[in-house]
Amino acid sequence: MAKTADKRMIFLDTQVFEQLRHNYSHHKLKVMAELAAEGHIVIILTTVTVGEIESHIDEKVRAACSHLKKCIDEHTILQCVKTSLLANSPKQLSAAIRGELHQNFQEFCKAANVRVVSSEGVNMESILKSYFQYEQPFGEARNKEGFPDAIAGATLEQWAEREKQQVEVVTANRKHWQPICERSEWLRYAGDLANVLESLQDKTTVIRLRESVSKQLSLFIPDISSAFSDLTFCAVYQDLHTPGYLEDVIVDEVAVLEWHITSVRSSQATLDFRCKISFHAEAYFEDPNSGMWDSEDHQWLCREHKSGSINGEDCFSCEITITFDKDNPEAINVCSVTFDSPMVIGVDASEIV
Repeated sequence: MAKTADKRMIFLDTQVFEQLRHNYSHHKLKVMAELAAEGHIVIILTTVTVGEIESHIDEKVRAACSHLKKCIDEHTILQCVKTSLLANSPKQLSAAIRGELHQNFQEFCKAANVRVVSSEGVNMESILKSYFQYEQPFGEARNKEGFPDAIAGATLEQWAEREKQQVEVVTANRKHWQPICERSEWLRYAGDLANVLESLQDKTTVIRLRESVSKQLSLFIPDISSAFSDLTFCAVYQDLHTPGYLEDVIVDEVAVLEWHITSVRSSQATLDFRCKISFHAEAYFEDPNSGMWDSEDHQWLCREHKSGSINGEDCFSCEITITFDKDNPEAINVCSVTFDSPMVIGVDASEIV
């Protein structure tokens, strides 16, 4: 890992954890925690950011448990089993899952020695002035959802100025955070987490490995295609308002849009790839125009299932683990390709053939 004379102060925005689905054992967060524990960086959060992260966990879990309850109500056979997942009431299940995710977040903060900066004493008058003057993160629509970022930005500015420390803001939410950083003497917009992780690796190794991988990008395409086809796909049929799934997914084309080296240890490295993938598949879904509504049990009965072929194209991220020869970096071996699974795909039912 790279060593620096001065520790870099790195703020992780809520969006970072959202993008990683609050998976605190994710490779990127584990690398950040290791770098912080080894003393190379200091990870900073604000009290507003912590509150927002915990609130988002609660909202997502409640929504998921609500969908699970609906599924159990609609499929009465699930009411006959006593698995640990289904035995609890939705409220008990929600509380247990939220408790576990909150604990995972707290354990990450502890392992990474996260420094939480208090938002107490932030100049709210200045934030409200930005709101009424249509400045980001509020914009012309005066979006009130921009308040957490505005308060977090003011908190970081206040702390950084007091400590005389530059703070790198890690987030893919450029629209909100780049203007905040441009108005500040102490904050620097650093982009997404993959970009920052690459900058924390040994520079000589990164330069050599980048040159080698760039020459051999086609080497990764077959493994990316195979890993993508093996995923479990949940389909959301937007205009039918009904869930479904995809099978027999076949990749037609993979275009690498950007990639970063997120960790290097000895002769092994992890790469973060963002690709545009075109594919075709068989789509299966419940026909919303069929079945009978049971008003007593609040469920659909005798619904028909339909299927058809679709063509899809979207951008996806994956992590690729490789081994390489330090003396001959062009000797690359792909060890694994990992996508998030299950993959949720939005489908326009009108395009189903």
